[in-house]
Amino acid sequence: MVTVSTRGDGKKGRPLNRPWKKLITVGRAYELLRTDLRKHLDKAQREIGWEYCRFHALFHDDMAVVKKVKDDIRFQWRTIGEIYDTLLDVGLRPFAELNPMPNALASGERTIFWYKMNVTPPKDFAEWENLIEEYARFCIRRYGRAEVRKWYFELWNEPNMPGFWTGGFDGYVKLYEHTVAALHRVDRNLRVGGPATAGADWIPEFAGLCAKRGLPVDFFSTHRYPQDAFTPIGGERPAGFDIEKDFDDSFRRVRDDVKSSAYPDAEIHWTEWNCQAATGPDEVSWGFNRYVESSYAGSFIARHCTELDNACDSMGWWALSDIFEEPGPQLHPFNCGYGLISVDGLAKASYNAFSFLNQMDGDLLEVDLGEDAPEGCGGIACESQGVTRLLLWNHPALSNPNAPVWKSRVASPDAEALSTIRVIERGKGSVVEVWEQIGCPANLNKQTHALLEAASQPGCRLLPQENSEHPFALAPYSVALCEWTAKEPMAIGKGMQAYGKSAKKQDEDILETLLSGKDA
Repeated sequence: MVTVSTRGDGKKGRPLNRPWKKLITVGRAYELLRTDLRKHLDKAQREIGWEYCRFHALFHDDMAVVKKVKDDIRFQWRTIGEIYDTLLDVGLRPFAELNPMPNALASGERTIFWYKMNVTPPKDFAEWENLIEEYARFCIRRYGRAEVRKWYFELWNEPNMPGFWTGGFDGYVKLYEHTVAALHRVDRNLRVGGPATAGADWIPEFAGLCAKRGLPVDFFSTHRYPQDAFTPIGGERPAGFDIEKDFDDSFRRVRDDVKSSAYPDAEIHWTEWNCQAATGPDEVSWGFNRYVESSYAGSFIARHCTELDNACDSMGWWALSDIFEEPGPQLHPFNCGYGLISVDGLAKASYNAFSFLNQMDGDLLEVDLGEDAPEGCGGIACESQGVTRLLLWNHPALSNPNAPVWKSRVASPDAEALSTIRVIERGKGSVVEVWEQIGCPANLNKQTHALLEAASQPGCRLLPQENSEHPFALAPYSVALCEWTAKEPMAIGKGMQAYGKSAKKQDEDILETLLSGKDA
């Protein structure tokens, strides 16, 4: 049986740090001009609320930032300004990823993604430095020095991958040196960092060379996906290897690397991560990884955001929305997109898991899962303003395909409280499975959209107040949120019968007043 109690020493537990809540991401800058993506951003900020937003391609040619006429370089900041205004209007600050290379400044023509992001070094590093300096001056003129000092400026994206950067490690550090110089000419308090690598790579090397050259590093950033373990970044791993333990270990390893570096107090930001998984090297897929939008994503988020609560300063899920055009525009309602929200605005299991986590505020309580909890199951509880919440998950390893349903009971911490349980599972709060059941229609009419909208909502039921113990069954890759709220006193009497009598007496009094002509 699962029980919730205060700490044995009688003291209040600390609240969660919730690094996942500091940063969210979208695909690229230009997509933020789209009305549908802005609607998704509005929804997410109303219902969950993040602090910063990161995205690719700030200096892409579709943003029309740089124009070069012979030797004359000109800048246009209107489009960046519109995008930054959009973010700030919904309570988000930029986590500015400084890339790609504008074609006018590039040394080569190599690009990546459908929208052709240039990944080559500048022909002239002084020209790049000039771009960054003028960009920083624009930001401060438009938004004020105090505001821009709260932003983060991250150089490039995954420069350890040749597909994203052709300049190698030394070329990246050279670009970083010029970027720091440009930003600090404008304001030495602007926060700059990197190396924004894939697979938690380059952290010690980057710290070491920056220290040798006397370069500031305000924060370290890197990325991690579970299936990285089976890629060249992760080295050779056997099938059945515990990729989720490896995922957690990489966060802790980076934390230790930073603590032992010349920058022990620098912040640590995981500016990309999600639950793209694989059972072995042959299953690795970046374009069609079903784990990211199935119920698996919900339990992955609940488990790992809890287990890594103290491991970093931010965890930026990649990405908020399936309005995401790295491979090109989405062709179907569900296309194994990275987003928390589908192209049609439907919340996935991943979105609902963050919504559950967002409600886990207040003081942490002790949770005893009992002896019947299968491997991979876990839970946390907290109390705030008279409301006790218990978050449970069943998240077995992918190497355990026959993992059992978690069947147990949960003891109510308050027999008089209003008790509810909400569940994210296949078909309830995890919508993609229902879309598959109805034949994967490429276009949604009003009927199918209404059906899927209903399926995107977590299941919810009231727990009988007369019982102090409530049975539950949590299938593999499912999440439950139990909530106990102290009863509010009724405004009038007890139940509708008492209310009806009171209302009748009130009507009689009003009628008497009207007939008598007396003041009410």
